[in-house]
Amino acid sequence: MMQLAPTTLPAIRLTLGDDLETIQRQSTYRFPPRQLSGTGVIAAGEPVIFEYARPGCGFRLPPARSFGASVDEAQAVSIIVSPQLRYIQLTDALGLIDYINRLLERSSWSLSKRYPTADQVPSRGKQYEANHLEIRVADWRCGDDELYIELARRRQREDGLNYDLCLVSVKIVNERLRAK
Repeated sequence: MMQLAPTTLPAIRLTLGDDLETIQRQSTYRFPPRQLSGTGVIAAGEPVIFEYARPGCGFRLPPARSFGASVDEAQAVSIIVSPQLRYIQLTDALGLIDYINRLLERSSWSLSKRYPTADQVPSRGKQYEANHLEIRVADWRCGDDELYIELARRRQREDGLNYDLCLVSVKIVNERLRAK
C-alpha cells in the first residue's frame, strides 16, 4: 500500500517562516520564477517529495501529487500537501493516515486531538449524502506549528464506481507567523 519515495522525484524542503530564497536553495524542485514573488502561493506542478525541515519537528512524507504553500511578505506561512500520487480507496487512505500518525509520533509532534478512529471513518462517511465529504482526522502540535490531517471523499459509489476515492491532506500552519 505505502508508496515508497522514488529517488528521481524532486524534493521540496521547507519550514514555516522560511523565505523564498531559502526554500529554493534547500529544495531540488525548481519553482517557476513567476511563483517566486512576495505574496501569493507557490505550488508544485509535478509529483514531489515533501520534507518539513524544522529542527526537532522534521519529517518526510511519501510522494505527493499536490503541494502548495501560502507566502506572505516572501515567507511561507502555511502548507498543504497530499502525500499520494492519485486518489486512493478508503482502506488505503486509512493506512496512509496511520502511517503519517506514526511518523509524527516518532518526531517531536504531540497529538492535540484525534477525531474519529480509523474504524469509525467509513461509518461516519456514510451518514453524509454530499458528493464530497471532508473530515479532520487528527491535530498535532510541535512548538508553535500546528498540523492537521484531513480525509476527503471525492467520489461516491453512486458515481458508477464500486468504491469511494479518497484524498489525504496534511496542513501545517503557524498562527504567530500568519499574524505578523
